[in-house]
Amino acid sequence: MTKKLLYPLCAALLLAGCSQDEWTGEAAYGYLALDGISLQSIEVVPVTRAVAPNLYIEICQGDRQVALYEPEELPADATVKIPVGTYTLKAYNAAYNEQESWGDNEPGEAAYYAEKPISVTENETNTVKLDVPMVNFGVSLRLPEGFETWFKNPTFSILVGTRSVQLTKDETAYFPYAEGVEFTYTLAALNQDNENNTDIGTYTTVEAGTVYTVTYSLPEGLSVSGL
Repeated sequence: MTKKLLYPLCAALLLAGCSQDEWTGEAAYGYLALDGISLQSIEVVPVTRAVAPNLYIEICQGDRQVALYEPEELPADATVKIPVGTYTLKAYNAAYNEQESWGDNEPGEAAYYAEKPISVTENETNTVKLDVPMVNFGVSLRLPEGFETWFKNPTFSILVGTRSVQLTKDETAYFPYAEGVEFTYTLAALNQDNENNTDIGTYTTVEAGTVYTVTYSLPEGLSVSGL
């Protein structure tokens, strides 16, 4: 589940090859107020993170991009002039476009995406309200206090498809979500007798917008929690 947490939106306008000032002619115009677009925060057990509001805002008519608002360059009042019409507004961060290319040595980050239809009416301001959810998932490791006194040289890895990411405790790796996706987690360490101990498991009920915490405890071993 997610709970709403509003973040200020900073985004920047690029107009598909022209500036807004170059929109001239006989067309009627209205306005979009974009300061109602916010990120949903993630309930994480027990990981805590700050989410930067680095949203791109894209406005399309059909397959044609009308405008692209990049992070940190939107006007101070977050209001833009748009020709009258019906559009699709898309909001996403850079990680949404990059996540499919992350490799084994890249932990990634939370990816956000949402879209909604909007209408622009002549000489009126349409205030856009949109909560942008996290659409991928993350996995983190939590080790108990004193773990290092029982074990040494621990390695923890997460495997999703063909991508394997190695983490230390309290780090998080992120992966694209698709229906039926699952992850395999492996913790290996040497005990006090220099014997190798390996604990491995697979989690199959993965949901988008969730950071899963893999927890090690004695004598139970590894377990997974997440909201």
